[in-house]
Amino acid sequence: MVEVTQFPFLLSAGAVLLGLTGVSLLFRKVGVPALVGYILIGIVAAGAAAGDVLHVAGEIGIVLLFFVLGLQFNLKKMAEISRRVLYGGLLDVGLNFGIPLLVAYAFGLDWLSAAFVGGITYASSSSITLGLLTERHRLANPESEFMLALLVFEDIVAPVMISVLVALSVNGSFSPQMMLQIGASTVGIIGAAAALGHFLFARLGEFVEHNSEKDFVMLLIIGVAFALSGVAVVLGLSEVLGAFLAGVMLAETRETETLDRLVAPLRNLMLPFFFLYFGTQIELAAEFSVVMLVVLLLCSLIGKLAVGLWGGQWFGLSHKDSLRAGFSLVQRGEFSAVLATQATPNLAGLGGLYIITSALLGTVLFAQADRLAEIGYQLTRRFGNS
Repeated sequence: MVEVTQFPFLLSAGAVLLGLTGVSLLFRKVGVPALVGYILIGIVAAGAAAGDVLHVAGEIGIVLLFFVLGLQFNLKKMAEISRRVLYGGLLDVGLNFGIPLLVAYAFGLDWLSAAFVGGITYASSSSITLGLLTERHRLANPESEFMLALLVFEDIVAPVMISVLVALSVNGSFSPQMMLQIGASTVGIIGAAAALGHFLFARLGEFVEHNSEKDFVMLLIIGVAFALSGVAVVLGLSEVLGAFLAGVMLAETRETETLDRLVAPLRNLMLPFFFLYFGTQIELAAEFSVVMLVVLLLCSLIGKLAVGLWGGQWFGLSHKDSLRAGFSLVQRGEFSAVLATQATPNLAGLGGLYIITSALLGTVLFAQADRLAEIGYQLTRRFGNS
């Protein structure tokens, strides 16, 4: 029998889930990423939202998201992809982290806050980009392999970047001793994860395959994800790095599809709460420069176009295919939101509007990427021959 004291929570939870369902259906119907709707709902409901509950649910969602990202490649695959897209990936870091960092510093932010801004603007949204590639039937296009490789490179760099910035934010300094401590912690947890993956989890593939329907396998993989996330936090790093490395470790079982199938339902249930919680942390009254926001959006657009154009050609794509890749990478999402939740209220407000705007702009540009690439290609030929 249900106790009366439990009913309001269940009613609230049911209402929230049904509301998120409606938002997801509505935004997908009009071709807008659902996370934009979740953030907007969070902004509107900030005063009435149960912050602690949303925070815990969102934490679970983002940990599982990064865990599943880590599952997509084992150590060997990670090394191969990183090597092939290395030059484009380094250009991506320079243009979409370094340039916005300098822009933010020029607008009067201190170096640490400027670095947070650079982190917010750095990575394209893996979830939005993969969803658009699937919905637009572009996975077989020549540029898709480069885009996926670049997303993987960002998936590798971003968790480390988040950890370093969060650790510096907690300690509040760029001292050599602090940087050495952060570097040692990062190298230590990566090394431990690589060793456990190679010597332990690589031997558990048959165990996972034969027991995938048993409850203890689900408990094991979620437990590993949470535990390594917690270890990262204890070391002063970000939980997303631990979650990502947990996925890389378990990818060594070679049972990625099975593990993904087990975790995906819980991730899909919890992840909207992260963006909802992020929305509740955005203060629309927070002071930040609108001019800086516009400049950052322009830098992000130009930066991704340059990465697509030059990085794509270094990858082996044609000029036109490279342009199409650049126009398809503008959208930001989960990485940006993770960093924005760790920032000051002013930066959280800036980050929230940046994510919403870039997600909308990126979706439009993705839909028009083929036409825009053709225009860019013709202009390049005309001016190149003149």
